[in-house]
Amino acid sequence: MTVTVRRLMPGPESEDTLEETAHWLVDSFADDPIMLPCLGGQAHLSICLWRSFLKAGLVGGEVHVASIDSGTRTDGVAIWFAPNTDLGETPDQEAVWYEEYGKHMNADATVFWNASYEEACNQVLDRVLDKEARSKMWHLQILGTRPSAQRRGIARALIEYMNDRTRDTGIHLETCTELNVKIYTRLGFTNEGGTALLHSPHGDTVMRCMFKWACSGNGN
Repeated sequence: MTVTVRRLMPGPESEDTLEETAHWLVDSFADDPIMLPCLGGQAHLSICLWRSFLKAGLVGGEVHVASIDSGTRTDGVAIWFAPNTDLGETPDQEAVWYEEYGKHMNADATVFWNASYEEACNQVLDRVLDKEARSKMWHLQILGTRPSAQRRGIARALIEYMNDRTRDTGIHLETCTELNVKIYTRLGFTNEGGTALLHSPHGDTVMRCMFKWACSGNGN
Protein backbone atom coordinates (compact mmCIF):
# COMPACT_ATOMS: atom_id res chain seq x y z
CA MET A 1 0.00 0.00 0.00
CA THR A 2 1.31 3.42 -0.99
CA VAL A 3 -0.08 6.72 0.27
CA THR A 4 0.71 9.71 -1.91
CA VAL A 5 0.09 13.33 -0.93
CA ARG A 6 -0.05 16.35 -3.21
CA ARG A 7 -1.08 19.97 -2.99
CA LEU A 8 -4.26 20.79 -4.86
CA MET A 9 -3.97 23.88 -7.03
CA PRO A 10 -6.79 26.06 -8.39
CA GLY A 11 -7.94 24.99 -11.84
CA PRO A 12 -10.43 22.77 -13.67
CA GLU A 13 -9.00 19.58 -12.17
CA SER A 14 -9.49 20.82 -8.64
CA GLU A 15 -13.24 21.33 -9.06
CA ASP A 16 -14.06 17.65 -9.46
CA THR A 17 -11.60 16.70 -6.71
CA LEU A 18 -13.09 19.20 -4.26
CA GLU A 19 -16.61 18.01 -5.02
CA GLU A 20 -15.65 14.37 -4.51
CA THR A 21 -13.87 15.24 -1.26
CA ALA A 22 -16.74 17.34 0.06
CA HIS A 23 -19.15 14.43 -0.37
CA TRP A 24 -17.13 11.93 1.64
CA LEU A 25 -16.36 14.56 4.30
CA VAL A 26 -20.11 14.70 4.95
CA ASP A 27 -19.97 11.02 5.91
CA SER A 28 -16.65 11.24 7.76
CA PHE A 29 -17.90 13.95 10.12
CA ALA A 30 -21.55 12.88 10.34
CA ASP A 31 -21.21 11.91 14.01
CA ASP A 32 -18.92 14.76 15.06
CA PRO A 33 -20.73 16.71 17.82
CA ILE A 34 -19.76 20.05 16.30
CA MET A 35 -21.56 19.52 13.00
CA LEU A 36 -25.16 20.31 13.97
CA PRO A 37 -24.14 23.46 15.90
CA CYS A 38 -22.05 24.56 12.89
CA LEU A 39 -25.05 24.03 10.64
CA GLY A 40 -27.63 25.60 12.92
CA GLY A 41 -29.42 22.26 12.99
CA GLN A 42 -29.72 22.16 9.18
CA ALA A 43 -27.97 18.85 8.51
CA HIS A 44 -28.79 18.97 4.80
CA LEU A 45 -26.37 21.91 4.46
CA SER A 46 -23.36 19.82 5.46
CA ILE A 47 -22.22 19.48 1.83
CA CYS A 48 -22.38 23.27 1.44
CA LEU A 49 -20.25 23.79 4.55
CA TRP A 50 -17.58 21.37 3.33
CA ARG A 51 -17.48 23.02 -0.08
CA SER A 52 -16.96 26.37 1.61
CA PHE A 53 -14.08 25.08 3.76
CA LEU A 54 -12.34 23.46 0.82
CA LYS A 55 -12.74 26.38 -1.56
CA ALA A 56 -11.71 28.93 1.07
CA GLY A 57 -8.64 26.82 1.76
CA LEU A 58 -7.83 26.71 -1.93
CA VAL A 59 -7.91 30.50 -2.36
CA GLY A 60 -6.39 31.54 0.97
CA GLY A 61 -4.50 28.57 2.33
CA GLU A 62 -3.35 25.18 1.09
CA VAL A 63 -5.42 22.08 0.38
CA HIS A 64 -3.49 18.79 0.40
CA VAL A 65 -5.08 15.55 -0.74
CA ALA A 66 -3.92 11.99 -0.09
CA SER A 67 -4.60 8.89 -2.16
CA ILE A 68 -4.03 5.20 -1.55
CA ASP A 69 -2.60 3.46 -4.61
CA SER A 70 -4.41 5.91 -6.87
CA GLY A 71 -3.72 9.20 -8.59
CA THR A 72 -7.36 10.05 -9.12
CA ARG A 73 -9.50 9.33 -6.07
CA THR A 74 -8.99 11.25 -2.83
CA ASP A 75 -8.82 9.32 0.45
CA GLY A 76 -7.73 12.13 2.76
CA VAL A 77 -7.56 15.90 2.92
CA ALA A 78 -5.87 18.57 5.02
CA ILE A 79 -6.61 22.29 4.91
CA TRP A 80 -3.74 24.44 6.14
CA PHE A 81 -3.24 28.13 6.81
CA ALA A 82 0.30 29.45 6.91
CA PRO A 83 1.66 31.67 9.68
CA ASN A 84 -0.01 35.09 9.76
CA THR A 85 -2.99 33.85 7.75
CA ASP A 86 -6.22 32.11 8.70
CA LEU A 87 -9.67 31.11 7.51
CA GLY A 88 -11.86 33.98 6.33
CA GLU A 89 -9.21 36.68 6.42
CA THR A 90 -9.31 37.70 2.75
CA PRO A 91 -12.14 39.05 0.56
CA ASP A 92 -11.78 36.06 -1.77
CA GLN A 93 -12.29 33.65 1.12
CA GLU A 94 -15.24 35.61 2.45
CA ALA A 95 -16.84 35.55 -1.00
CA VAL A 96 -16.39 31.79 -1.32
CA TRP A 97 -17.69 31.18 2.20
CA TYR A 98 -20.79 33.29 1.55
CA GLU A 99 -21.54 31.79 -1.84
CA GLU A 100 -21.13 28.18 -0.75
CA TYR A 101 -22.53 28.31 2.78
CA GLY A 102 -22.90 31.74 4.37
CA LYS A 103 -25.99 32.75 2.41
CA HIS A 104 -27.77 29.63 3.72
CA MET A 105 -26.96 30.19 7.40
CA ASN A 106 -29.86 30.58 9.81
CA ALA A 107 -29.78 32.65 12.99
CA ASP A 108 -28.52 29.75 15.15
CA ALA A 109 -25.56 29.10 12.86
CA THR A 110 -24.73 32.81 12.64
CA VAL A 111 -24.59 33.15 16.42
CA PHE A 112 -22.56 29.97 16.72
CA TRP A 113 -19.87 31.05 14.25
CA ASN A 114 -19.69 34.71 15.22
CA ALA A 115 -19.83 34.27 18.99
CA SER A 116 -19.60 30.80 20.52
CA TYR A 117 -16.99 29.26 18.22
CA GLU A 118 -14.64 32.22 18.20
CA GLU A 119 -14.96 32.70 21.96
CA ALA A 120 -14.26 29.03 22.73
CA CYS A 121 -11.24 28.89 20.42
CA ASN A 122 -9.77 32.00 22.01
CA GLN A 123 -10.37 30.66 25.51
CA VAL A 124 -8.36 27.49 25.03
CA LEU A 125 -5.68 29.04 22.81
CA ASP A 126 -5.12 32.06 25.06
CA ARG A 127 -4.28 29.77 27.98
CA VAL A 128 -1.24 28.54 26.05
CA LEU A 129 -0.16 31.29 23.64
CA ASP A 130 -1.12 34.89 22.99
CA LYS A 131 -2.50 35.80 19.56
CA GLU A 132 0.81 37.08 18.26
CA ALA A 133 2.67 33.90 19.20
CA ARG A 134 0.13 31.52 17.70
CA SER A 135 -0.14 33.61 14.53
CA LYS A 136 3.43 32.49 13.84
CA MET A 137 2.37 28.83 13.72
CA TRP A 138 0.73 26.86 10.95
CA HIS A 139 -2.99 26.26 11.57
CA LEU A 140 -4.41 22.89 10.59
CA GLN A 141 -8.03 23.82 9.95
CA ILE A 142 -9.35 20.48 8.72
CA LEU A 143 -7.98 16.94 8.61
CA GLY A 144 -10.29 14.27 7.28
CA THR A 145 -10.16 10.71 5.92
CA ARG A 146 -12.63 8.91 3.68
CA PRO A 147 -14.51 6.43 5.92
CA SER A 148 -13.40 3.41 3.87
CA ALA A 149 -9.74 4.52 4.09
CA GLN A 150 -9.48 5.09 7.83
CA ARG A 151 -6.75 3.37 9.88
CA ARG A 152 -4.49 3.14 6.83
CA GLY A 153 -1.97 5.89 7.58
CA ILE A 154 -3.69 8.74 5.74
CA ALA A 155 -3.63 11.23 8.62
CA ARG A 156 0.03 10.52 9.36
CA ALA A 157 0.97 10.95 5.70
CA LEU A 158 -0.79 14.32 5.52
CA ILE A 159 0.98 15.58 8.65
CA GLU A 160 4.38 14.24 7.62
CA TYR A 161 4.03 15.89 4.20
CA MET A 162 4.35 19.21 6.08
CA ASN A 163 7.15 18.18 8.44
CA ASP A 164 9.89 20.26 6.84
CA ARG A 165 7.74 23.39 6.51
CA THR A 166 6.32 23.27 10.05
CA ARG A 167 9.49 22.18 11.84
CA ASP A 168 10.51 25.72 12.85
CA THR A 169 7.02 27.13 13.44
CA GLY A 170 4.88 24.39 14.94
CA ILE A 171 1.20 23.65 14.34
CA HIS A 172 -1.99 24.31 16.25
CA LEU A 173 -5.47 22.91 15.71
CA GLU A 174 -8.84 22.59 17.41
CA THR A 175 -10.94 19.46 17.88
CA CYS A 176 -14.11 18.43 19.65
CA THR A 177 -13.76 14.69 20.21
CA GLU A 178 -11.70 12.60 22.59
CA LEU A 179 -11.01 10.16 19.75
CA ASN A 180 -9.32 12.92 17.75
CA VAL A 181 -7.24 13.87 20.77
CA LYS A 182 -5.92 10.29 20.86
CA ILE A 183 -5.24 10.31 17.11
CA TYR A 184 -3.38 13.62 17.17
CA THR A 185 -1.41 12.55 20.24
CA ARG A 186 -0.12 9.56 18.28
CA LEU A 187 0.88 12.01 15.53
CA GLY A 188 3.05 14.03 17.91
CA PHE A 189 0.62 16.68 19.17
CA THR A 190 -0.02 17.61 22.80
CA ASN A 191 -3.42 18.48 24.25
CA GLU A 192 -3.00 21.81 26.05
CA GLY A 193 -5.16 24.72 27.16
CA GLY A 194 -7.89 22.68 28.79
CA THR A 195 -11.40 22.89 27.37
CA ALA A 196 -14.08 25.43 26.54
CA LEU A 197 -17.79 24.90 25.99
CA LEU A 198 -19.39 25.86 22.69
CA HIS A 199 -23.05 26.68 23.26
CA SER A 200 -25.76 25.98 20.70
CA PRO A 201 -29.49 25.14 20.71
CA HIS A 202 -28.41 22.06 18.75
CA GLY A 203 -26.07 20.71 21.37
CA ASP A 204 -23.23 22.00 23.50
CA THR A 205 -19.76 20.86 22.43
CA VAL A 206 -16.41 20.71 24.19
CA MET A 207 -13.54 22.45 22.38
CA ARG A 208 -9.95 21.26 22.85
CA CYS A 209 -6.66 22.51 21.41
CA MET A 210 -3.70 20.50 20.18
CA PHE A 211 -0.18 21.73 19.53
CA LYS A 212 2.80 20.28 17.71
CA TRP A 213 5.65 22.43 18.90
CA ALA A 214 8.51 23.74 16.84
CA CYS A 215 11.81 21.93 17.29
CA SER A 216 13.00 24.78 19.54
CA GLY A 217 10.10 24.27 21.96
CA ASN A 218 6.80 26.05 22.59
CA GLY A 219 6.17 29.70 21.91
CA ASN A 220 6.09 30.94 25.50
